[in-house]
Amino acid sequence: MRRVPYGSVIDLIVIFLFVYTFLIAEARARIIMTTILVLLFILPALFKIAAIYWICYVGKVIFGLSCYVYTRAKKAGL
Repeated sequence: MRRVPYGSVIDLIVIFLFVYTFLIAEARARIIMTTILVLLFILPALFKIAAIYWICYVGKVIFGLSCYVYTRAKKAGL
């Protein structure tokens, strides 16, 4: 029986939401979003500690949800 690589699925969803949000965001939001995303992907590679992996995993989920909420708010005109 094959296991689903949930970490990779989350990464793909976060990257898709990031690209979509990046296209509609203004300049300051683009810089902040890019910095956060780079840190979330680089930190587990730099530090091989399980706690850093889980913190970044939860951070990716929260970042993805934030991008989704930002796009919805932007479409609503808020």
